[in-house]
Amino acid sequence: MNTDKQDDWIAYLKSKPASDNYKSWIVAVFLSFFFGMQGFDRFYLGYKKLGIIKMITAGGLGVWWIVDFIMILTGKLPDAEGGKLKRG
Repeated sequence: MNTDKQDDWIAYLKSKPASDNYKSWIVAVFLSFFFGMQGFDRFYLGYKKLGIIKMITAGGLGVWWIVDFIMILTGKLPDAEGGKLKRG
Protein backbone atom coordinates (compact mmCIF):
# COMPACT_ATOMS: atom_id res chain seq x y z
CA MET A 1 0.00 0.00 0.00
CA ASN A 2 1.23 3.44 -0.87
CA THR A 3 2.36 5.45 2.18
CA ASP A 4 0.36 8.46 0.99
CA LYS A 5 -2.77 6.34 1.00
CA GLN A 6 -1.90 5.01 4.45
CA ASP A 7 -1.44 8.54 5.76
CA ASP A 8 -4.77 9.58 4.23
CA TRP A 9 -6.50 6.59 5.82
CA ILE A 10 -4.98 7.29 9.25
CA ALA A 11 -5.96 10.96 9.01
CA TYR A 12 -9.50 9.92 8.07
CA LEU A 13 -9.80 7.58 11.05
CA LYS A 14 -8.50 10.24 13.42
CA SER A 15 -10.98 12.80 12.09
CA LYS A 16 -14.02 10.53 12.42
CA PRO A 17 -16.41 11.71 15.11
CA ALA A 18 -16.66 9.43 18.13
CA SER A 19 -20.42 9.10 17.56
CA ASP A 20 -19.70 6.97 14.47
CA ASN A 21 -18.15 4.30 16.69
CA TYR A 22 -20.81 3.95 19.38
CA LYS A 23 -22.34 0.74 20.64
CA SER A 24 -26.00 0.69 21.62
CA TRP A 25 -26.82 0.42 25.32
CA ILE A 26 -30.14 -1.37 24.69
CA VAL A 27 -28.50 -3.99 22.47
CA ALA A 28 -25.84 -4.57 25.14
CA VAL A 29 -28.54 -4.94 27.83
CA PHE A 30 -30.49 -7.41 25.67
CA LEU A 31 -27.41 -9.48 24.85
CA SER A 32 -26.25 -9.45 28.46
CA PHE A 33 -29.61 -10.54 29.85
CA PHE A 34 -30.39 -13.30 27.36
CA PHE A 35 -26.93 -14.41 26.18
CA GLY A 36 -24.55 -13.10 28.85
CA MET A 37 -23.69 -16.57 30.12
CA GLN A 38 -22.28 -17.30 26.64
CA GLY A 39 -20.29 -14.04 26.55
CA PHE A 40 -22.21 -12.43 23.66
CA ASP A 41 -22.31 -9.10 25.49
CA ARG A 42 -18.53 -9.01 25.75
CA PHE A 43 -18.16 -9.95 22.07
CA TYR A 44 -20.55 -7.15 21.11
CA LEU A 45 -18.58 -4.61 23.16
CA GLY A 46 -15.33 -5.70 21.49
CA TYR A 47 -13.79 -7.75 24.30
CA LYS A 48 -13.12 -10.90 22.27
CA LYS A 49 -10.73 -12.64 24.68
CA LEU A 50 -12.97 -11.95 27.66
CA GLY A 51 -15.96 -13.17 25.65
CA ILE A 52 -14.23 -16.49 25.02
CA ILE A 53 -13.28 -16.85 28.69
CA LYS A 54 -16.81 -15.95 29.75
CA MET A 55 -18.21 -18.52 27.33
CA ILE A 56 -15.90 -21.29 28.58
CA THR A 57 -16.69 -20.56 32.24
CA ALA A 58 -20.45 -20.20 31.68
CA GLY A 59 -20.44 -16.57 32.71
CA GLY A 60 -18.05 -17.20 35.62
CA LEU A 61 -20.60 -19.71 36.94
CA GLY A 62 -23.22 -16.98 36.77
CA VAL A 63 -21.40 -14.44 38.94
CA TRP A 64 -19.59 -12.67 36.09
CA TRP A 65 -22.84 -12.63 34.11
CA ILE A 66 -24.72 -10.84 36.90
CA VAL A 67 -21.89 -8.34 37.50
CA ASP A 68 -21.66 -7.53 33.78
CA PHE A 69 -25.44 -7.15 33.50
CA ILE A 70 -25.50 -4.66 36.39
CA MET A 71 -22.49 -2.76 35.02
CA ILE A 72 -24.13 -2.45 31.60
CA LEU A 73 -27.44 -1.34 33.12
CA THR A 74 -25.73 1.38 35.13
CA GLY A 75 -23.47 2.48 32.26
CA LYS A 76 -20.24 1.53 34.04
CA LEU A 77 -18.97 -0.87 31.33
CA PRO A 78 -17.58 0.93 28.27
CA ASP A 79 -16.86 -0.70 24.93
CA ALA A 80 -13.36 -2.03 24.22
CA GLU A 81 -12.28 1.36 22.84
CA GLY A 82 -13.37 3.14 26.01
CA GLY A 83 -16.52 4.67 24.52
CA LYS A 84 -19.70 5.01 26.52
CA LEU A 85 -22.71 3.05 25.32
CA LYS A 86 -25.22 5.22 23.50
CA ARG A 87 -28.72 5.27 24.95
CA GLY A 88 -31.69 5.94 22.74
